[in-house]
Amino acid sequence: MNKLDDFQVVDRTTWQAIEPHTIFTKQQLEKLAQTFPMFDPTEIKVIYQPLMALLELKLAIQSKQMQQFSTWYPKINAQPFVIGIAGSVAVGKSTMAALLAAALKIIFPNLQTELVSTDSFLYNNAYLDQNDLMQAKGFPISYDTASFIAFLKAFKQRQTNLKIPIYSHQKYDILTNQQQLVNNADILIVEGINALQRVSKDEMPVDLMDYKIYIDADEKIIEKWFLERFERLVKEATPNTYYYQFQADLNVGRSLAKNTWHSINGVNLHRYIGPSKINANLILIKGPNHHLEAVAFKKY
Repeated sequence: MNKLDDFQVVDRTTWQAIEPHTIFTKQQLEKLAQTFPMFDPTEIKVIYQPLMALLELKLAIQSKQMQQFSTWYPKINAQPFVIGIAGSVAVGKSTMAALLAAALKIIFPNLQTELVSTDSFLYNNAYLDQNDLMQAKGFPISYDTASFIAFLKAFKQRQTNLKIPIYSHQKYDILTNQQQLVNNADILIVEGINALQRVSKDEMPVDLMDYKIYIDADEKIIEKWFLERFERLVKEATPNTYYYQFQADLNVGRSLAKNTWHSINGVNLHRYIGPSKINANLILIKGPNHHLEAVAFKKY
């Protein structure tokens, strides 16, 4: 069965013709492009204005449903809207999630938006070492899924001052002395390789998400992006960080990165990440330059 059999694929031209009620001004597009230089103003407009139209619709539907529920069950409070974003390592999830958060604040200035990464729920390296899981880092077993679910439920219940761990890519570990504070908000964006995964018959984080997006690209392109990101992290590394050790011999680092892709990240993509796209409502298909080539809507 084709992996997109359950989706309707539309090309870039059709996608960009969708218009939201509110559009970005030229100044807003330029400011977003300055903040996120991976995308020029035109690309941001093409990707995010149609996405805003979809999210406007989904938010309106949820708001109407909650209003109807409140007439039957007055004690039920309106729940926040949770957006899940998944995709391979290095496919651009974090950048897209941050750009989406910034775009939502423009389109919905009266709504509060929070952004978290599923990396916050990775077990720390000490735990992974102790349980012989370092070679499975990023696989489902390396995440504290119970804590992830508990956080999402607490957020859905509009609890305030929620504290979650912070994962540092430079340290390659959970930070021991810092936490992210997540307050009551109207919209939560959750991004990470495992955001949409269903690896158990029990309740999973994906069950608590209202709209689900998967970012896709050809595997060879993603591998190239991963190796480029590795070199960038090495060049930007400061002493006492994980990637700094490779500045003395970048070829050693390149060799490690290639091995990491083929023995861990590529395996994870085939075994767990890629199959989770079936749980998405929308798939964004990117080309070599991170530009949108097509989108796929869930049919059923």
